[in-house]
Amino acid sequence: MAVRTSFVRSSPPALRWLTVLAAALLALAPIPRLSGPASAAPLANEGILTPGSHTELHAAADQVVSTSGDDDNWSAAFTAANSPNGPVNAIAISGTVVYVGGSFSAVAGVSANNVARWNGSAWSAVGGPPTNGVDGTVYAIAVAADGGIYVGGAFGQAGAASANNIARWNGSAWSALGAGANNGVNDTVNAIAVHGSDVYVGGYFSAAGGDASISHIARWNGSAWSAVGGGVNSYVFAAAADASGRVYVGGDFDMAGGAAANRIGRWSEGSGWEALGDGFNGRVKTIAIHATAVYAGGEFSETAGGSPIGVNRIAVWDGAGWSALGQGVDNHVRAIAVSADGRLVYAGGSFIQATDAGGASKTVNRIALWDNDASAWATLGSGVGGLSGSRVNALAIGSLFVGGYFTQAGGKSSYYFAQWSQASGLTTVTDLRISRSGNDAVLTWSPAAGPVHHYEIHRDAAPYFSPTTPLTTTVTAGYSDVNVMPQVASHYYAVRAADAGGQTSGISNRVGKFTFTLTPGQ
Repeated sequence: MAVRTSFVRSSPPALRWLTVLAAALLALAPIPRLSGPASAAPLANEGILTPGSHTELHAAADQVVSTSGDDDNWSAAFTAANSPNGPVNAIAISGTVVYVGGSFSAVAGVSANNVARWNGSAWSAVGGPPTNGVDGTVYAIAVAADGGIYVGGAFGQAGAASANNIARWNGSAWSALGAGANNGVNDTVNAIAVHGSDVYVGGYFSAAGGDASISHIARWNGSAWSAVGGGVNSYVFAAAADASGRVYVGGDFDMAGGAAANRIGRWSEGSGWEALGDGFNGRVKTIAIHATAVYAGGEFSETAGGSPIGVNRIAVWDGAGWSALGQGVDNHVRAIAVSADGRLVYAGGSFIQATDAGGASKTVNRIALWDNDASAWATLGSGVGGLSGSRVNALAIGSLFVGGYFTQAGGKSSYYFAQWSQASGLTTVTDLRISRSGNDAVLTWSPAAGPVHHYEIHRDAAPYFSPTTPLTTTVTAGYSDVNVMPQVASHYYAVRAADAGGQTSGISNRVGKFTFTLTPGQ
């Protein structure tokens, strides 16, 4: 006996969705069990099942309903009405205050010229009135030893002060770095690194403090500008200082201090400039440091030199050589941030795919997580997007703050700024599976990494549920929902990992058990 369904375009959206899902399950699952007498009544024109005795199709397949469970970790706070009104290029955290810089004129409806601060509940301008922020685009922010900030970019005014492309905010007022017309540097600042009282500045400039012998990289000691060794021979896009005061610099150069250094080099007072291995075959746009690990991201595909290593836009230096993070990502990396324990490495940029060492590729949408323990890439929900040319420009770790050119994060409205939160050290289950054993729905998954104490099991009857009270919190491995199959039309399941203190990971992908009641057609 053939069973035929007929749904028309005017069907309610939820029912049309159910139709597509039913078709997918019929295609993927084994031949289902048909039970009960078949009614001759057809479906109504609206696509609604007519009353009567219907044939029931019970199907439980190893079928993922949604792979965006992690989207629950993205904040819904940063709508168009509660965000900067233009792209964010830089983020820095000082205490409980998050500073953002970019190309915008207002935030949450309040005047804020290219710099703003978020205190966890509200936005405010930095400085003013009558004049706040800076009068041009900001590309870099770094926190000073006293909690103030340094801001770099392409501007000539900071608050009421004349400030050439770099300025300092001390918590109450803006000031230039240097005096007179030659304060600051003579072109765009792309990067700032701070160690103690020394401020290292990199960019497009060819003079600092009026000294034309200083180009692309300069140091401010609190009272004067100076060269950094022999400097570098082209543009600087990234700078970071380690705990010992060594400064790592990335950009478009191939010489540092007069010696070969392909797009990345290290400066220290004792050793001067040093190359980091063979460097790279393309620009370095971002550098992040954790202990002895130095992460570099950018526009490169492999290391330079006679024996190149494929690294695909992101790599790590361990003090002796460069290593890939899996097979990297498929487009530019613009920002990297590392968790406090060094295990989780976040990367942002304009890429769509991230690929593990074995060749497994994941759609990550401009932001991804590399887990050093698992040696694998993971998604952050459905990533960010919403605009043609969407990209992540900046990352900062508190929870994870994300800035860039986008209007959505995790499918939620999130204009140019976003926040991702999950329990520190716990990864999210991404391979929850469902199968049927008799009348039981059987859930299995691969263990989450980190300090897992137990797993929460969530169950709901709506396809896009937001888990609240879990079904059970005593599970340490798989779970069976006993005798559930005949009782209800459908169930959707998800899991969270939890630590001993009750902090949880992101929500997993959803899987479902479905019972469809279909009427044969004419």
